[in-house]
Amino acid sequence: TGEDTLSLHDALPISLEDFNFTQEQYDELFSVLITIPDSKLPQSSACYGSVELMRYHYIDQKAKEIKRRDTQKPIRSKFSYLLKLMKQDAEE
Repeated sequence: TGEDTLSLHDALPISLEDFNFTQEQYDELFSVLITIPDSKLPQSSACYGSVELMRYHYIDQKAKEIKRRDTQKPIRSKFSYLLKLMKQDAEE
């Protein structure tokens, strides 16, 4: 059933759908996402202390940032760009 495996794809922000990432790309993004410290995730009362909700909003914010930057200067590989942003947050 796959219920024991977490998948970013199960609760994807709408903002990511335009990027048409593959399942493998989503898997790689999720593997980095879970290494990002909670302090880098959005701290909002709307998240009710839920790490899953914080991660959802984190991805949503990054996707919207990429879309905004893409309108100013086209981003060739949105996957590589998002992965780079996430890895920077994971390492800080």
